[in-house]
Amino acid sequence: MATVTQGQHNGLRYIRPSAVLFNGGVFKSQPIRQRVVNILQQFNGDVPLRELGGANFDLAVAKGAAFYTASIANGDGIRIKAGTARSYYIGLESSMPAIPGLIPALKALCVVPQGMEEGAEFSLTKQQFGLMTGQPVDFRFFSSSVRAGDVVGDQLETTDELEETSQLEITLPPIAGQPSQRIPVTLHSHITDLGTLELWMQHDESGQRWKIEFNVRGH
Repeated sequence: MATVTQGQHNGLRYIRPSAVLFNGGVFKSQPIRQRVVNILQQFNGDVPLRELGGANFDLAVAKGAAFYTASIANGDGIRIKAGTARSYYIGLESSMPAIPGLIPALKALCVVPQGMEEGAEFSLTKQQFGLMTGQPVDFRFFSSSVRAGDVVGDQLETTDELEETSQLEITLPPIAGQPSQRIPVTLHSHITDLGTLELWMQHDESGQRWKIEFNVRGH
């Protein structure tokens, strides 16, 4: 963890680290700590970077985890939340008729806006999407670090400006007693405390729900 101050270079202001507090058993190694300090020092120029003392490398993470769990269970203490660094999207196939040899155009639906905090949830109850059950389906996820203005439910006509982050092939079970078919569903997105996107798809008539997960902290 580093504290920060503001610096200036060629008339531009930027945030620079001024002190760093290490935690975790790996940082018991002095060469590793020194390497991190050397990297952070590159942002500071002639301004020295302080390494804060008093760190308990072995217990810091364990104590932090215990404190975090207590804050969730009892509501005591202060929790530090982080927002997603990117906006995330799921690919939507065009509703145009299937034509042999022609790949359908792919749109993108925003399911996580940039800055969405851990524990936050969004529901798209006023929009319905077609979900194919009972046979393999590809879910394609995209992201953007620059489209900060998009909100959940926004649709992009193309994925050209987005980075494809992941692709998941999965067979979702059909509604009990019914054959494989395309059904209308509403979407619900949830960012867990572990940084996982849970995307729920619900068929309102039967009440059945399906969930797919995606790690928004990974690549």
